[in-house]
Amino acid sequence: MPAWAAPDQAAPPAAKSCGQPQTTVLTPDSDALVSSVGNANDALTIALRIRGITHWTALLSTANVDIASPADQGNAVVTFKAGLGLHLTANGAAGFNVFLTGTIIDDGVTYDLKGAYLGNFSC
Repeated sequence: MPAWAAPDQAAPPAAKSCGQPQTTVLTPDSDALVSSVGNANDALTIALRIRGITHWTALLSTANVDIASPADQGNAVVTFKAGLGLHLTANGAAGFNVFLTGTIIDDGVTYDLKGAYLGNFSC
């Protein structure tokens, strides 16, 4: 119990975690960082990053298993093209898998990703 709590006050429940953050390289200059939010919907945030700087963040959960970028995101080096999608799939007792499908342009080279595996999270 925290020192500030009244003697009859219970400590708040620990946050639910779905595992450690996982980073997946997508192209030479971009990656995806998937992290557990720790809530009842098993929510995960997915940060699409260029050289470590986040350019688009999405939230997936058991209540929202699909999301797509509404517009191009990025900078002069990398562009995550509109429609780039993220999908959360239940994997039974093993938890959830996160996948990415879409187009990324990195330094003029086009990468068409189809079902790129971003990690497994067990809640």
